[in-house]
Amino acid sequence: MMSLADRVYIARRFQRSIRIDTDLGEASAIEGFVCPRSSTDVLLAMARHVAEVRQGAFTWTGPYGTGKSSLVVALSALLNGNAELRNKAVKIFGRETANAIWRKLPIGNRGWRILPVVGRRDHPVQVVGEAIDASGFAGPKSRIAWTEKRLIGCLNDLAARSPKSYGGLILFIDEMGKFLEAAAGEGTDIYLFQQLAEAASRSDGRLIVIGVLHQAFEEYAHRLSHQMRDEWAKIQGRFIDLAINAAGEEQIDLLSRAIESTHKPKKISSLTRTISRIARPEHAERDGGNGRLKDRPRGSGRGLSDCDSVKVRHQRQHHAAKSDKNGRCDDQGALCLGVVDESTGGRLGENGRDPANRHYHADAGFIPLLDGQEIDGEIGA
Repeated sequence: MMSLADRVYIARRFQRSIRIDTDLGEASAIEGFVCPRSSTDVLLAMARHVAEVRQGAFTWTGPYGTGKSSLVVALSALLNGNAELRNKAVKIFGRETANAIWRKLPIGNRGWRILPVVGRRDHPVQVVGEAIDASGFAGPKSRIAWTEKRLIGCLNDLAARSPKSYGGLILFIDEMGKFLEAAAGEGTDIYLFQQLAEAASRSDGRLIVIGVLHQAFEEYAHRLSHQMRDEWAKIQGRFIDLAINAAGEEQIDLLSRAIESTHKPKKISSLTRTISRIARPEHAERDGGNGRLKDRPRGSGRGLSDCDSVKVRHQRQHHAAKSDKNGRCDDQGALCLGVVDESTGGRLGENGRDPANRHYHADAGFIPLLDGQEIDGEIGA
């Protein structure tokens, strides 16, 4: 008998780590990238802030392994002047999302200039200056040392240059926490980040600064004096923080994509049914051992299996699951249970959140796998 290790493996795409300064512009770096809906919402929210209120400074905060660096590379591809690379990004985000971002962040004829920086325990002026030299955006490397004034002036110039050809300049600072750790440990200031945020907000949407963090800004300052923490808080306030952290159901979906197998069973094994019964007791009742739910009474309304495409059902169910126990939605425009009921003719809202969660996990591939018709039967839609 073959062992599980001989049959199951992790897809290559999920074994590779991304480094934004070397992988930027490489089609292979976004091959197979899956963008969770929550990350798409972050990009749309950021684009609205830039276009509508001219906010230009952001932090993306999330734990290790949540795809922040991959999202940087994918967004850069979407705003790239290379049409082939841009089309690959459209397949990742979807045409509707891509068009929404382009409307808020017009790409011009040659796309946005992208300046990738990877943080390290060093002075940020020097590191960002080195990135400008490496990009060639400012012409041949100069022997003049980088200063805060020269750096901000150079970024403003690059952002404003050739407005009909370029959308502007996006400065990505991956591992921004390295700079903050160094500043906290050495007691140096982080005034440069305030200058970057102010320059971005005065650029009329032409300069965007995005810092990528593993934890909240203030966590890096917890060992500083009260006065220093207050100074850091003032600087943090100039950035809008957006959380990059896949929801539980999105993580399940990513896991299902990452785990691959050479073995394709023809029928559900007794072991699978046992695991299903333990993991999902409410769905353990089966009809003749064929892996399908027994027939349940149905209501008169339309069910999920009849109403719309899988993609539309998926989005409605996902947002319904994110509603709180009172049926209220979060601040990202999610649909509440009552709206889903109205759209499907079903009765998702009768028992609070549980049916919505059951719907979502079934569609996301959680054991046991259920199709739309089976889900309808389970809730009596």
